[in-house]
Amino acid sequence: MPTADPPTEETAFRGREAPSIPALVRLLAIGVMLVVPLRVLGTGFLPPDDALRHAAKVVSGKSWPEILVLRSDVTVDPHPGWHALLGLVHRATGAGTHALVLIAVVALFLVVNAVPLLSLRRPEAWLASWLALCVLDPPILVRFMLGRPFLVSTTALVTLCLLWRRLAVPRLDYRAAGLSTLAVALAAWTHPSWYLFALFLGAVLAAGERRAAFRLTVCVGAGVLVAAALSGQFVAFLWESARHPFLVVGTMDPRTLVSELKPNGTPPFMLFGIVGLLAWRAARGRWRDDVLRDPLLILAAAGWVLGYVSLRFWSDWGLPAALVWAALEIEEWLEERSAREWRRLGVAAVVGLSVVLASTTDVMGRWSLRLDRTYLPLLQPDAAGWLPEPGGILYCPDVALFHQLFYRRPDAGWRYMVGFEPGLLPPEDLAVYREFLKQGTAETLRPWASKMQPRDRLVVALAPPASPAIPELEWKHLGGGVWSGRVPAGRGQP
Repeated sequence: MPTADPPTEETAFRGREAPSIPALVRLLAIGVMLVVPLRVLGTGFLPPDDALRHAAKVVSGKSWPEILVLRSDVTVDPHPGWHALLGLVHRATGAGTHALVLIAVVALFLVVNAVPLLSLRRPEAWLASWLALCVLDPPILVRFMLGRPFLVSTTALVTLCLLWRRLAVPRLDYRAAGLSTLAVALAAWTHPSWYLFALFLGAVLAAGERRAAFRLTVCVGAGVLVAAALSGQFVAFLWESARHPFLVVGTMDPRTLVSELKPNGTPPFMLFGIVGLLAWRAARGRWRDDVLRDPLLILAAAGWVLGYVSLRFWSDWGLPAALVWAALEIEEWLEERSAREWRRLGVAAVVGLSVVLASTTDVMGRWSLRLDRTYLPLLQPDAAGWLPEPGGILYCPDVALFHQLFYRRPDAGWRYMVGFEPGLLPPEDLAVYREFLKQGTAETLRPWASKMQPRDRLVVALAPPASPAIPELEWKHLGGGVWSGRVPAGRGQP
């Protein structure tokens, strides 16, 4: 009867340590993706817009109609799940607006990266894919640090990108279907753009994967219905979230669109990286006829093309699909190699350190972004009389004012005329806002001034020493270019 050879020092070492190496690599990769946002926030970076108003809304405890002047047919919070989750953190920890923003940035960045790091057999492949992004498109990393709930949708997309093959086999994988449905439900509950999952479904169908496309459509549909049920306003949630893009984009002057809704001007370096990986596959003799029919590649290409309409198609849909595709390509190459297990830890450490350095250095001033301080004179003690009184309205044709003041004064007793989405304004006020954007003069705001009550205020930012040419109001220069106007004593509507 043959006997086993006595263990050598190498086989004994491998027998003791090899089982723990994959776990150590995974923990190292997760640690890297935790360090990255902490280091970025350590530079003083803070998201400039939506993360601020989400935190302030939770702390205020108010509904949007109590915070903003809105169209009469806007009745549903478009982010009910996100505000529920932030509210839970707020109540459990007592965190204020600033702390909630920091928590949102770290948590959302980590959750986007945790899905591939926990799912891939080689988590270091995701680190390598992320490193490529850091090198090829440094500014785009800012989008992953904004602490906004669209990153929940990104997480759901990454989940679908990793699971779709398990839904393409003849026998249904119920676990994959359940995870896909849960991911979409969380995304739709926290972020209103659930209809954009049609992009991924279309990519799967374009790849000829009809079985997977059908099953994914059922999962997405079920997830959206679950989200609508969780919102507590089933029909209104579905209707208003589907109508939202038409209000935001369809009725707005292109100059009012935020950067993510404007055309993509990013150099095509990521596309060059994809072509490089395809060439690398061919050079290794691993080319297959179906390589270019991968839904992730199709979505990446479609996202880039549609990015010329809106950057968001690339940054939120095409780019994440490209990152997952690249990680899967790198993982396949890593598994072709017969390197010893313990070397994985060294490789992961080197790549991880490179990711930290490449992600957190202030390349092109990406982390030097600070909150706009234009309207801070309004918060000075001597400006108290030039802010709205309780129940009043703060008129201002600048969304920056809303983000600055609401973040710092979530308990204020007034409403804002212009908030995070001007397209949600009442039609007559939207017309005033659009006219101001066209002409840029204070005179265009006269319709607002004419309906102001004594408790209201109209704030504009002008280059000093010019004052607003609206003599119907009493004006005060508060500092910088900020002016606040109010109805003179003795004038006002009953």
